[in-house]
Amino acid sequence: MNKKFLLLTLTAAALCLPACTTQQVMQIALAHDPKAALKSTVEHRVNAYKYNPELILADFKKAKAEYNRLMGNVQKESGAKWGKRESNTLPSRTRYVKYTENYKSRVVVDYDAGTILIEHLDEDKAADKLRYAATVALLTPDDPGAVDLFSDKEISLSGKPYLQELVLDQNNAVLKSREDVEHYADFLVLNQLKRRSIDVNGVSKNVIYVQMNMVNAHLDKRALQYAATVRKNSDTTQVSRSLIFAIIKIESSFNPYAVSGAPAYGMMQLVPSSGGREAYRKAKGEDVMPSKEYLFDAGNNIELGSTYLGVLLNDSPLRHIDNAVSREYCAIAAYNTGPGNVFRAFSDAKKGSERQTEAIDKINSMRPDEVYDALRTKLPYEETRGYIVNAVAAKKRYAVM
Repeated sequence: MNKKFLLLTLTAAALCLPACTTQQVMQIALAHDPKAALKSTVEHRVNAYKYNPELILADFKKAKAEYNRLMGNVQKESGAKWGKRESNTLPSRTRYVKYTENYKSRVVVDYDAGTILIEHLDEDKAADKLRYAATVALLTPDDPGAVDLFSDKEISLSGKPYLQELVLDQNNAVLKSREDVEHYADFLVLNQLKRRSIDVNGVSKNVIYVQMNMVNAHLDKRALQYAATVRKNSDTTQVSRSLIFAIIKIESSFNPYAVSGAPAYGMMQLVPSSGGREAYRKAKGEDVMPSKEYLFDAGNNIELGSTYLGVLLNDSPLRHIDNAVSREYCAIAAYNTGPGNVFRAFSDAKKGSERQTEAIDKINSMRPDEVYDALRTKLPYEETRGYIVNAVAAKKRYAVM
């Protein structure tokens, strides 16, 4: 078999079927017709889900275990170098964290605070290494294939930097080229280098660092970077642009490398085994659980996130809600907590089917503002009660996008 084709087949199987075993992936790659074998494996998994719903839970647990393993390894390796307390500096929904240099160097981009921190453990030539780390941080591409959040692997610098136009140099000028970035990194290390001490398992160690701020309107600039993608998927799914932007804002603050323990990945925080899989089925016509690498791609993530919003609005039981505004309020809450919990805000019925019918009837008897107030005060979880408030406020912010 052609080696390149074998590699592509292995990659496709690994990305599209995270629920597969290594043996199944190899069987696909070595089959006489790998494409047909891949399709057959997918169809087999779909039929297995139909007759054994517990497999869905099993796949979710497998994805969760993989996330815990990956994040646990980062925490273990960083903890050995930075100490237990500092090892809690990990990637999250609104914070990009990348370790390199055998975990001695790290970049922390806080999208909520609008700050970029580059740190390196003090050692021989640490300043030079910090300078290089600052350059890499500002040139890191918007390409999930170039960045491995879950290791100290170096970043491949190719493609458009995802922080482009979000940082100004010491003269308030936009960084337009690698030369501009390198000059600014030199300036930072020569003029703004700072030090701090940390406790590494009972031993005091020094850290050198530089910090910079993103431009004041960095969130709006990030939104503009993805405007064309949002527009395209809004037209396809018939979900409003402002709603798509609002969900991105509150889920990740436009961090393309967003991760959380759900486990969810990417700007619209899709869980591969549930919302991600359901959206992929709707968008692509295939029952596939997307991989984390697939979801870290901003274009893929926005497509599936928008599709999932469309599924909630038009294909889920929420479609029976007559008023479009009330339906959207409920879809926003369901994006965070699922339709079942939304119905609990309107019905105390014990059986799920009875609760759904009773809740929809009640929602249809209420004004949109009453539905919003009920969601804001009666949803089962405090997080989701705050989610609906934040989403509605963010939707107003992006109404003109």
